[in-house]
Amino acid sequence: LKPLLREKYTKIEFVEYARMSKKELVKYLRAAARTGEYIFVHDMDRYPCYTKLFEAISGQFSDELDRHRFVGVKRMIESWYLAGVRMSWLRQVSASRITDKNYAIKEQFNRICPRGMTRTEFMISILENYDLQLGCRNNESLKYFVRRFAS
Repeated sequence: LKPLLREKYTKIEFVEYARMSKKELVKYLRAAARTGEYIFVHDMDRYPCYTKLFEAISGQFSDELDRHRFVGVKRMIESWYLAGVRMSWLRQVSASRITDKNYAIKEQFNRICPRGMTRTEFMISILENYDLQLGCRNNESLKYFVRRFAS
């Protein structure tokens, strides 16, 4: 995604906000909001719809989060990884089969990770063999993200 985003945005920084304190995240969001140049991506997790997810997350950060800069990933970000790799490649690296790339969750992702490969190594290997067009065909929220922010 980074090469596509570079065509539209001057600064691209991936921030693992789950590891930040609420205070640090609010400070970061305020700084980003001043520029208007941020995209906040969050797993849908247990939320039934985008609206409920946005209400829950924005409720934590008062007015700092802009609805137009917020994307909910169905179901978890791991589904984006799996959406862009071919089943033949997964078989080639001895990864287990996964049926629904739209709603993959962390536990399923961890289960299909090939023996002898760490989760991080598996993710890097996926990105090295990634097909974004295939990913967009296989995953609705990735398709939305690319259309909305990278086109």
